[in-house]
Amino acid sequence: NVVANTILASEIFKQSEEEYYVYFYDYDDEDNKIASTVSSKLLSSKVYKVNTGSALNKNYVSEESNKSAKKLEDLKVKASTVIKVSGEQIVAYYENDEINNNLK
Repeated sequence: NVVANTILASEIFKQSEEEYYVYFYDYDDEDNKIASTVSSKLLSSKVYKVNTGSALNKNYVSEESNKSAKKLEDLKVKASTVIKVSGEQIVAYYENDEINNNLK
């Protein structure tokens, strides 16, 4: 089952668009409500996806998230997370219910 627009966590700042979203979640355990919010609210935006269940991304997945991360080295996500990248910087960071509450 191939997920479109999958990237590695290490590539979150390497995409060509000026502004886009990155949706981190475990491909084997996706939260349906969040999935639906992301697909409906970000319909007109570019959304890249990162599989938190993949060993290739394990350096960026943690029990404790780091919401103030600005650069790749500081990035730590847990559970479902959506970040907004603009001009190669993280400008918004939402996890779990914050995704449903903040994506308008």
